[in-house]
This record gives sequence, structure tokens and C-alpha cells, in this order.
Amino acid sequence: MDSKANDLPPLLVNLKEAGRLLGGIGQTKVYDLLNKRELPFVKIGRSVGIELVAIHAFIDRQRIGSSPRVKR
Repeated sequence: MDSKANDLPPLLVNLKEAGRLLGGIGQTKVYDLLNKRELPFVKIGRSVGIELVAIHAFIDRQRIGSSPRVKR
């Protein structure tokens, strides 16, 4: 495999990692956000992945009292 490909961040994270990135929330809360369609996800077979960009967008939507971060 090309070493440049190994330097790229993952496009998707699993539910446990998503919870960690969202401040340590549990998998039950992550599932709740998915079921409410507040956090979009990708399903590949039986696996569920969440795009990093979707996590950043969710955080921006939840922000109170300030403008969103710099656009990506």
C-alpha cells in the first residue's frame, strides 16, 4: 500500500470513536443521535460509520453563543 495513503485520516469512525470525539458520550447516546437523524451515518453491510465531517458539522450546529468555526 502507498505510504501516502497511510498518512490520511480515516473518512469514517465507528460509534465508539464517534462518542469519544464528541466528548466521551456513550454509545447509547450516539445511537440516539443516529436514530433522531441528528448525526448522519453510513452503513456498509452491518457496520455503521460516521464521517468526521459530519461530527464537525454536528458540533457546529450545537454551538451556543458564538459563530461556527472556520469553514472546511
